[in-house]
Amino acid sequence: MLKSMSRPTAKKVLVALKATLKDAKRRGNVAQNVASDVSITSHGRHKPKLEIGRDIPTRDEIQRTIDAAKPGIGRALLMTAALTGMAGE
Repeated sequence: MLKSMSRPTAKKVLVALKATLKDAKRRGNVAQNVASDVSITSHGRHKPKLEIGRDIPTRDEIQRTIDAAKPGIGRALLMTAALTGMAGE
């Protein structure tokens, strides 16, 4: 039974295969590199979901950041981001 491999490992294997076939073509052992057009892409469904507190700051963390910011443009930008939904839960 074959086990699946991670995407990074699959990409490394594909790079090695492409290089091997490229060399074989250069030596005249194969007519064409059949792997040259193959690619391994990343699918969004394999990405972990964002988690509040880990990837996105919590409301409390946002409030503490705003409270710690000095008055001025930086604080205004933080408040705008928080109040328009650009940051936080």
